[in-house]
Amino acid sequence: MKNSLVIGLIVAVLLALMGSVFVVREDQTAMVLNLGRVVRADIKPGLHFKVPVVESVRV
Repeated sequence: MKNSLVIGLIVAVLLALMGSVFVVREDQTAMVLNLGRVVRADIKPGLHFKVPVVESVRV
């Protein structure tokens, strides 16, 4: 039981991290929306992070 709880927590953390990372390509710019409102605009190329579920990214 204890091992399955630890494995479940690890899987949940990994899924949250995967949902929070996004990449902007060299030929793109992006903006981050928080519940539909722009909170960050003109995001440069590279690896970036966002809050899963609450924030979305438009390229």
